[in-house]
Amino acid sequence: MGSGATALNVGKSTFFADLIPPAVFAIEARAALEHDRVVIKDAEHLFYYREFRRVFPTDADVGVARFASDPCVDCGFQVRVIDECG
Repeated sequence: MGSGATALNVGKSTFFADLIPPAVFAIEARAALEHDRVVIKDAEHLFYYREFRRVFPTDADVGVARFASDPCVDCGFQVRVIDECG
């Protein structure tokens, strides 16, 4: 699906967990929650969150509202609604 990263976590693969030790995950996930109000679910999510913040260091750069009328419960960014025409 998507980027194909799902294959990296199939079966006993621990690709993302091997990249981010549990102690580092705990510290960074807590920091993301405290500073950005983003819930980080696992090492894969943290991996992508790090990249997101590298590209978009502040919410103002993103171009999507946070905590508006229909936000994602984990990150607060507005959920995009796609109509039948795409």
